[in-house]
Amino acid sequence: MFDFVSYMRIVAEKLKDIQHGEGHPAFHRVTNLSSLEEVISNARRMDTGFQLVVEDVMEGNFLNNNDTLLDSPTFRYYVIKYVKTNNFDDKEEAKRQCKVVAKKIVSKIKHDAYFYQENSFGLKDLDRGSFQYFSIGPMIDNFWGIEISFSIIEAAGIKYNANDWNE
Repeated sequence: MFDFVSYMRIVAEKLKDIQHGEGHPAFHRVTNLSSLEEVISNARRMDTGFQLVVEDVMEGNFLNNNDTLLDSPTFRYYVIKYVKTNNFDDKEEAKRQCKVVAKKIVSKIKHDAYFYQENSFGLKDLDRGSFQYFSIGPMIDNFWGIEISFSIIEAAGIKYNANDWNE
């Protein structure tokens, strides 16, 4: 099973554009984009660099593959950047820069899935064709950026057990 939050925390720490750390909080978890709990609690400590926000939710689809049921969870992250002005060109430039950083993360995910090892947090089942992106903003106090989503396809682990039911 893919450990999305742990994996993305390491990405935020190691990616030179983000460099999350104790003195530089640049990694945040949310339950959805409209409830930015951790981002808002860290907003006073954030600088104008890139921020990585991950959705810590359980969302996906069950897919039918002949007689086998597959689980296809969806994972979503955001790369955002503060824009000091309300200038349209500055907002578009921030989104463009965030897309460059987001693509670096996509390349890391695809690399780690291709060269999968037991310490790759469960990326061996990456659905390589599932990546999507959207521009976002404004968030919080004039943050703009990009949203990326992707899926993993793995066995659903669903088996009927008659002992689970009162008959």
